[in-house]
Amino acid sequence: MANFFDFKSNLPFTRYAIGRSETKCPVCNTVEKRLVARMDRRLKRLSHVACDKCSLIRQYPLPTEEDLAAYYRDFYRSDYQKTVKPTEKHIEKRQQEAAHRLTHLSTLLEPGAEIIDFGCGSGEFVAACNSAGFLGKGFEPGSGYAAFASKTQGLHVENKRWQDYDVDTPADAVTSFHVFEHLVDPVAALRKAQSWIKPDGLIYIEVPDTQHFIEKKGFGCLHMAHTLAYTNFTMEYVGALCGMEIVKQVTQGDCGIIFRAGKPRELAAIESDARAQSGGWTKEMVHRQFWAYTLGKLRSA
Repeated sequence: MANFFDFKSNLPFTRYAIGRSETKCPVCNTVEKRLVARMDRRLKRLSHVACDKCSLIRQYPLPTEEDLAAYYRDFYRSDYQKTVKPTEKHIEKRQQEAAHRLTHLSTLLEPGAEIIDFGCGSGEFVAACNSAGFLGKGFEPGSGYAAFASKTQGLHVENKRWQDYDVDTPADAVTSFHVFEHLVDPVAALRKAQSWIKPDGLIYIEVPDTQHFIEKKGFGCLHMAHTLAYTNFTMEYVGALCGMEIVKQVTQGDCGIIFRAGKPRELAAIESDARAQSGGWTKEMVHRQFWAYTLGKLRSA
């Protein structure tokens, strides 16, 4: 088990203390790739590559499932949010986000529909669902946030990984907000989520919009907690591989897609769009943009 908080792990220009193994694309299994960045926003040595076929950006190599699971269970919240329990500021922000996200989904569901929140954090979206007349529940791999949601807030939230979660009866929808960028096998995760819903159920996934952030911040948008980086096309591609078509797109700073089982676009067409979208993201461009963005912030401070 890696020691994520030893002294060396916090030094810039060193590598993270986490085991790595997988080198092929976790979505399309392609080995060929191009280098996008050699560092992340902490100036740590963390290479990212873009798949030559589907254009998904990923850490290279990807972390092992074992170390990644341990990181999220025990260290992620304190590493990135400096607390193992949500603060009042965090809760207020997540409540606002939950209300906004629910507006995009609620009109597509019947009153009383059951919604499962995949990686529900401290449970604000689950609570919003309940308040709006739906049946909300979820699961969260982080032990501190899961305990807050279930014990402090009294929500139906389990402390589990997606691999270990199951349901007795299928739900009407699954939601997953800013979770799929933390995974190493998004296709398997989406297929697992499909097993939790009815045949006509919905899956609403939201991830950071890499196109917006990488062109603004360069590798300043890349970091260890995000193993994968999506655009609207690469997220559509994951859905298409699982036989899901787009019902609705939500593009307001992030990349949000509501899927349903159906007839997706041809994979070759999505791949072509994804390659055209990210074709200019070379290592030189991404590194240059980071320093331009950083110097610009320093000058305006």
